[in-house]
Amino acid sequence: MILFFSTLAFAADLPSLVFVGNSYMQNNNLHMVTTAMLGQHTIGWEGVANVPLLGGGMTLSDHADRALDDSSSWFTAFHEPHTFFILQDQSQIPGFPQNTPYWQASISGLHSMQELIDIQEANTMLLLTWGRKDGDTQNSAQYPDFETMQDLLTEGYLTYSAQASTALSTIYVAPVGPVFAEIKTQSQSDFESLYSGDGSHPSQVGTATAAMSLVASLTGRQVGTIPTDLNTSQQSIISNAIHKVILEDVGDFPLPWIWTSAPVNGLIFDERYRPLLRLSTDHIGDVNVQDGRLWLEAGSLLGNVVVQDDSAFHIKGGSFTGDIEGDLYLEGGELNLRASSGNIWQSGGTLTVSTTYAEVSGEVVLGTVNLNSTLDEGYLHANNIDESMIEVAASGLLWELIEASDGGDTLHLYWGEGEPSDESVIDPSDEPATEPSDSNFEPDGGVAIDEDEKSSCAGTALLMPLLFGVFAGRRRILYQVITYRK
Repeated sequence: MILFFSTLAFAADLPSLVFVGNSYMQNNNLHMVTTAMLGQHTIGWEGVANVPLLGGGMTLSDHADRALDDSSSWFTAFHEPHTFFILQDQSQIPGFPQNTPYWQASISGLHSMQELIDIQEANTMLLLTWGRKDGDTQNSAQYPDFETMQDLLTEGYLTYSAQASTALSTIYVAPVGPVFAEIKTQSQSDFESLYSGDGSHPSQVGTATAAMSLVASLTGRQVGTIPTDLNTSQQSIISNAIHKVILEDVGDFPLPWIWTSAPVNGLIFDERYRPLLRLSTDHIGDVNVQDGRLWLEAGSLLGNVVVQDDSAFHIKGGSFTGDIEGDLYLEGGELNLRASSGNIWQSGGTLTVSTTYAEVSGEVVLGTVNLNSTLDEGYLHANNIDESMIEVAASGLLWELIEASDGGDTLHLYWGEGEPSDESVIDPSDEPATEPSDSNFEPDGGVAIDEDEKSSCAGTALLMPLLFGVFAGRRRILYQVITYRK
């Protein structure tokens, strides 16, 4: 008995995946390809094991029945601790109308398996499969082409997740099919290479794509550098599609590394995942992005932010007030700038100088700028300031760019009309630190399942600011000591 519990503790400590599916997983050994990518090339997943529970044409209902049969290997796996159970339904059923017996049997089977998974305190991830290359000839009215079939499959899997998630756990969704769809928008030939000759099952390229998509879905990490047998062009197109669908256009699919609230200690880090904190509520406190991403989407963030190497801080909405250690991307909302030790790239939103003198150690690309209304004037000093796209956010706000004696640039913001006096020009070396101012189918027999499945078992691009037009109040002067010349 002691040995039994020791084994359980050891198994729970090492990551392990249970693959529950049919010939879509069996073809080219998706379970082995995925665990090899994870175990050899992904932080925190060293030593990952896999348990395949696969059978041609099996549905979620079929798997649930076996999970309750104490004579089957399914029963054993569902009564052991694992990190993730990765579930895949028969390729047509999720997109069928929800009132069909097939769909109802699958959702019932998913509920049954989720109860067992909750007992083991494990995680569930659905493998959202791909539409058939040319649609489904067996159900041509429902699935006339790839795009229609993919949309319905995506809707079906997301409904599975919504209906079967419990108070204990969210059922995650790995959007492999949508990655196939994104590849199709980039290259028809690369899309066709994802399929074997039947236009349904995956080729080796398709299996590699599914495995890379699973790795990104499980970990939140980039997959472009994972060694594969793909050629350079294929790997680039596939990894770019995965980046767009899974890592960048987040929100459509529930994934384990997406956080919606900041931890108490403010640390964005996990041993196995690269977290993305999507902050949409007010938060007061410092945040340390050690290995992950912070997206401020709404609400206000008041505190200092540290962004470690290979991590990222994006302001997409809401407002941030505090000091920044590391780089920042301002895409929307408002940045109330005090100080930054890195670079700032602005493609949207408003950068507000909220203190008399704001210091940025790196370079700044500016768009819409503002000055805190409690200040008469303010200065933003940086190693280099790209002012080519500047426009002011408020009527009566003027600006000028000063070439500072230390070789950097200083943006001077001030209210009102007229020329500034010589005395108003501040040398960055003389300015003390200042605190901030504040389908038409019958329910029975209207769809057909493909019986063939039962026997077939064989890098962040920089967003550049938009052109803002002609800017009032702009003058550039060369700074010399404490004087300037026009």
